[in-house]
Amino acid sequence: MAAFGLVFPGRSMAIAPGGALLRQVDATHYVLDLGACGVADALLVSTACLFLTDAAALPQDGSCALSLYVQSPGREFEWRGAVTLDRPSALIQLRWPPAAAAGSAQLGITLEPRAVNVGAAGTEEKEQAKQAGQVQFARQVGIDLLRYVSSFMGDGAQVATLLERWWKRFEDKYTRDPNFLAAQSLD
Repeated sequence: MAAFGLVFPGRSMAIAPGGALLRQVDATHYVLDLGACGVADALLVSTACLFLTDAAALPQDGSCALSLYVQSPGREFEWRGAVTLDRPSALIQLRWPPAAAAGSAQLGITLEPRAVNVGAAGTEEKEQAKQAGQVQFARQVGIDLLRYVSSFMGDGAQVATLLERWWKRFEDKYTRDPNFLAAQSLD
């Protein structure tokens, strides 16, 4: 099953199974300790690229996914994303719990049935739910911004018009690439 790789964009070369960093636990489970990679603060590693190097690594009927999980000290592994035969690579936002900075965080990579990711639903449904949550969060940020700026400007009609234009632009960009915010820097 070891036909996959992992990269932290801008931070590492490809990490492959069989090396010293990505430890195989059993036939379908691998663990990467970020401390062993020289990462003292997991919160600084926000994105991982998980990819298949050989399509034969997964059953050809599409029933399985290679899933990526995060674990911070004292917590269970939490699902963050997956690759499948029809999606052989993915940039996955790690969204570490705050406790990740306090100790040695780990990534888990598991070959599992697609349905395991979210109970009865598959990986695609989990991704769609995550994206819907991101859109709702952006909307809440926009409303908070409108209220804040309006408090300085009276009725806020001009601000509301600008915010509506921003929201339309955001929706268009998000439709094209749900991860566009993660790719932007704050510079």
